[in-house]
Amino acid sequence: MRSPSLSLPVKAAILVVVFVVVTAIASLIGTKNLGTAATFGQVAFGITLVALILLSPRQGAPDADAVGPSTR
Repeated sequence: MRSPSLSLPVKAAILVVVFVVVTAIASLIGTKNLGTAATFGQVAFGITLVALILLSPRQGAPDADAVGPSTR
């Protein structure tokens, strides 16, 4: 079963939203300055980026359902 792929603008929007939301939450819970809060946002951005890359379907990879059953 293949999951639907997200378009590039949707992926970019997800990354921006994650960065802004995590930075705002870190700022609200009492980090000393905006730079420290933005560090948390950068870490969340990086984790989300890796997740989007690993979970997106690969280009040119055959669909498991399209290949059919094994001939063994």
